[in-house]
Amino acid sequence: MGFLSPSYPKFASESDSVKFNLIWRLSIIGVGILALLTTVFFFDESSAKYTYLTGLCLCVFGVFYLAKTKNYHVLYLVYATVGSLVIQIDTNVTLDTPHLANYFWILLIVIMTVFGCNLKIALFFAVLNTLGVIYYANFTMAEHYEVMHSVSYINGFAVSLEMACLCLFISYIIYLFADLRIKAESQLLDKNAKLEESYDLILKGNKEKNILVKEIHHRVKNNLQIIISLLRLQMTEVRNLEAKEHFSEAINRVMVMSSIHQKLYQEKDITEFSLQDYVSELSQDLKMFFSEEFPIDFKINIDYENMDLKTVVPLGLILNELLSNSFKYAFEEMNKGHIEITITKISDGFEMTYSDNGHWKDNSKNESGFGLELIDILTEQLNGTKSLATNDSGTSYIFNFKPEL
Repeated sequence: MGFLSPSYPKFASESDSVKFNLIWRLSIIGVGILALLTTVFFFDESSAKYTYLTGLCLCVFGVFYLAKTKNYHVLYLVYATVGSLVIQIDTNVTLDTPHLANYFWILLIVIMTVFGCNLKIALFFAVLNTLGVIYYANFTMAEHYEVMHSVSYINGFAVSLEMACLCLFISYIIYLFADLRIKAESQLLDKNAKLEESYDLILKGNKEKNILVKEIHHRVKNNLQIIISLLRLQMTEVRNLEAKEHFSEAINRVMVMSSIHQKLYQEKDITEFSLQDYVSELSQDLKMFFSEEFPIDFKINIDYENMDLKTVVPLGLILNELLSNSFKYAFEEMNKGHIEITITKISDGFEMTYSDNGHWKDNSKNESGFGLELIDILTEQLNGTKSLATNDSGTSYIFNFKPEL
């Protein structure tokens, strides 16, 4: 690091680094310029030399304070506060020198606080110095012109030197501000480009994972289809009607699991599994299998879609058992059937209501007992409870599930 760019702790942003370097360089250059102006004015009778000496002491203090603490935030406020007081005192007390440069000092303070602090602080010092200028114009300027009849060569040289340095200071701050903005925009564009690149990589990775998961579902579905085919082949060799029915029920249960994997494989996005469509398709498929000609109306209302695979599979099996029992037993003495399935989200899970307008048999001792036992097992697997209600209007089950996340 050079004299105008000292070593400093690594700041969090480029803005902090620029602010530190600015106040450091202004302090160093201020020491040199104010030392020269103080020396020049000591050869002049004007009392302005004391104003420049005060400024010189302030800049020397700033250099040592910044070198020791690195806390540039405080120094911006100190320069703005002390500088404003010194300028206003000089303008209204020192009457034997022109105050043309003082307005540049005020402008420098305001720009410096905008750059180093914030707009509210800059506005405060702008208003403060404006009030000082108004006071000078109304109460001091007339006396100033009475006292000052002419400007000495040394005085004029010092003022021109001062104004030239201030113009350079102000231009330098504006340049830094513009340069910082350009760098910030460049960094923002670079970060945006990196974010877009990362986003593309994430999309690509997600697409690959999605394809891989869908392929897994496809293979699982194929394996389940093989199991179904084997069960059907085995069923053809069975002569006992009761055994055939058990085979048929087993095939249906495997088909329920297979249909889930089939649907996941066909979805464009496996995270957008439509439970509404799945339950509707399952209901229609089972109706075609059990009672193709019998008229049955379905009413399916589902407002809970985000369900994972380990929840969908047991839920599908439960629905398979309920629908199968309805088709096989509930509508034997009826002309038309009605089945309603409702699934709604609750605070810690979801609730499912299954009802039909039929009357189920007491299956606790017949061939369907395993199906009801399977419902209890799957309900327990989903941390759920169930209740059964039967009346003249039909049969209904109410399930409350709280699956583990």
